[in-house]
Amino acid sequence: MATIRLGLRKRSAMAMTDASPSMVLLLWREAGSNVLEVTERIKEEVAALQESHFAREGLEIKLISDQTGYINAALGLVRQNLVLGGALAIVVLLLFLRSVSASMLIAISIPVCVVGTILGMSLLGRTVNVVSLAGMAFAVGMVVDNAIVVLESIETWRTRVRSAAEAALRGVQEVGGAILASTLTTAVVFVPIVAWQDEVGELLRDVAVAISLAVGFSLLVSVLAIPSFSARLLRPRASDAGARARARARGVGRRRCGPGRRSARRSAARSRLSRRPARGPSRWCSPASA
Repeated sequence: MATIRLGLRKRSAMAMTDASPSMVLLLWREAGSNVLEVTERIKEEVAALQESHFAREGLEIKLISDQTGYINAALGLVRQNLVLGGALAIVVLLLFLRSVSASMLIAISIPVCVVGTILGMSLLGRTVNVVSLAGMAFAVGMVVDNAIVVLESIETWRTRVRSAAEAALRGVQEVGGAILASTLTTAVVFVPIVAWQDEVGELLRDVAVAISLAVGFSLLVSVLAIPSFSARLLRPRASDAGARARARARGVGRRRCGPGRRSARRSAARSRLSRRPARGPSRWCSPASA
């Protein structure tokens, strides 16, 4: 009926490498696998095959198409933008807060949220790629919002109470509900994107997950880390009540001292007419004002 023999199938195309005929082997990765890891393993296997089998037969096997260069360049660019965005955020904090210690406290939230986002994505089975790193870069400006609100509330309470720890506690309690609502509304926006199932959903899902995790970790940092650091690192301030009391005391002293000076001037004028010694300043005057 037929003749069966072992051989190559009929050639339909020709591949040339360095002006020599060659065979091309196409490799496809599985869905969900990491391109960089798969490519590194392919390079190791190609090197092992060349040394163990092809070299002694006078043949050569090599990798002619590699996307890792482009991917690594894209990852480097995103990392650079992430670091640059964090640095610019810290500079803006220094310009507006005018306090190095307060700016450094808020700046702590940036690396903590980035590391927490990477760990969260690993636990969710997501890989860190160009898209997820872009999401982290987008979230750099968001993660400092909660920290700024909490630190501003703590700064306000530092002028009202004597203890830095009490100011941190009261500051967090005052704005805790507000930053929780803000974080939840920001994260809920990305829920429909995570639920998408088509190609667009696959493309944007990592961005949505990265931003949601970063904002969630920023809430934890602003509630737990910022108050603890501010209670230990920031110096306590005098209360407004004490400052107002001292201001009232100075004002009363000036008001009481004023009539005494006028009385002394009138007595001096009468003494010139009657040639009597003038009375001294009022007993209400302080030695400094007299």
